[in-house]
Amino acid sequence: AAGRGAMNLPPEIRLIRSASEWDAVLRVRVQVFVEEQGGPLSDEPDAWDERARQWVVLHGDQVVGTAR
Repeated sequence: AAGRGAMNLPPEIRLIRSASEWDAVLRVRVQVFVEEQGGPLSDEPDAWDERARQWVVLHGDQVVGTAR
């Protein structure tokens, strides 16, 4: 339907491309692993992040998920 814009698009999954995307990925991880699951804030980021490939899930221009 007209007027929904990015809401009709499937999510985009790709490697992160910028420092601002990395910041958004960390916000998602803190929300999920610290706030929702009660994990320690000191784990975000953790020792694995420098060696890992970081993926972002975008819905329109909003980061809605991540994987590594």
